[in-house]
Amino acid sequence: MAFYHVPMHDGEVAMMKAMHAPVVDNPSFPAVSPQLANHLQIAPLIAIGTLDKQGRPWTTLWGGQKGLAQSLGGNVIGIKTAVAGQFDPVVEELMGKEATGTIVREEGRGRMVSGVTMDLQTRKRVKLFGHMIAGALMVREDEATEAQEHVVETQLVLKIDQSLGNCPKYFNKKLITPAAAKPVLVSDSPQLNEGGLDLISKADLFFMSSAQNDKDMDTNHRGGPVGFVRILSNEPNGAVLVWPEYSGNRLYQTLGNLRINPVAGICIPDFDTGSMLYLTGATDILIGADAAKVLPRSNLAIQLRVTAARFVSEALTFRGERGEASPYNPPVRYLVSEKQSTVPQDFELSQATLLKQTKLTPTISRFKFALSNSAQHKAGQYVTFGFSSRLDIGYSHMRDDDPLSINDDYVRTFTVSSPPGDPPRPTQRLKDDEFEITVRKVGRVTDELFKHEGTENGDRMPFEVAVKGF
Repeated sequence: MAFYHVPMHDGEVAMMKAMHAPVVDNPSFPAVSPQLANHLQIAPLIAIGTLDKQGRPWTTLWGGQKGLAQSLGGNVIGIKTAVAGQFDPVVEELMGKEATGTIVREEGRGRMVSGVTMDLQTRKRVKLFGHMIAGALMVREDEATEAQEHVVETQLVLKIDQSLGNCPKYFNKKLITPAAAKPVLVSDSPQLNEGGLDLISKADLFFMSSAQNDKDMDTNHRGGPVGFVRILSNEPNGAVLVWPEYSGNRLYQTLGNLRINPVAGICIPDFDTGSMLYLTGATDILIGADAAKVLPRSNLAIQLRVTAARFVSEALTFRGERGEASPYNPPVRYLVSEKQSTVPQDFELSQATLLKQTKLTPTISRFKFALSNSAQHKAGQYVTFGFSSRLDIGYSHMRDDDPLSINDDYVRTFTVSSPPGDPPRPTQRLKDDEFEITVRKVGRVTDELFKHEGTENGDRMPFEVAVKGF
């Protein structure tokens, strides 16, 4: 069997250059990899993406039990699983709206289909891309229930062109158990209803599909802390969502597609109630200062302007019991409109030199600093320090010994505990360019701070830190 290299496309290369990442070869396997063949048999979930007749991507999530798919040989796979009987946009596009058992056979290469097998309990996933050969939607009896309920099932056969295993970062563990789907379309407005807004506020993952026009597609997972997806606006013409793109493998397969074809389809499952929010819309990639203006402390973010949506209750054929959160999850990043940033965007950087550490308890110290230039501040204000020059050791794909450092910008805020000397006060013990903070030793940044005593205590090498503002 001949194997062919899958080249990086122009959008992926453009993203690597924009993010100052090295241009690397595409590690995708141009067939059903052994990893995919194995994971198809043991993964309880599979997210599937395709394009509708308008070229819009949609994404869905199927499954509930292991063994929902298998390799059939010749780079062909088969999927057989329960699905929502109605209102699933991917099911409707590929198999139609009626569960009659009629086989839909594709001509030529068939429609593009992308996917990712998921095991949230073991944090394993494998991506796939290919073309549909045939599919069917039918009704069967549910042998697992005494009530013999009718279950809608799909059977889908795909010819696989690419597969790729991905890392376990940002996976929040969930134990998946099967459940009956009883879908009800609650809303189909691009302005999200209360149920959709509530779902986004508690979501810690979603699935996203994108396409390099008609050449290939990608479906993948996005995860983080609860609330990592923020709602920028929710007007009648469509909601606008924003989320940070955390540090990943720097292949930019999703963002490369969005660079060329700025549309995406996402689905957000509710593992507690079985509801599902299906969204499709136009995307903007926000890089550097553009990202920070919307989502402070972010260097890369995606903005999705919803053009079509469906909020469907009890659409899922499974439920998920929440388990351990990913150790790689950074804190939630709030919109500028939600929470005043403590990092002024237009402040000219200054340096502060540590003069003295005064230990108050074994884990609490008072630190006195001197500024390299004057700045107005008051007691009770925050001072924002940047420690990246001391602590950032550069890009790492994985760092299990210190997972939070992957997305850490090493910017920290501390309360100023001393009043300034302006206007002059006879009892003021600090100079006008000096201030104090009182700090508890709680993490990697404060660990670094506590290692230094200050020049007044005999440190030969001054400890200097960037000041981003008050």
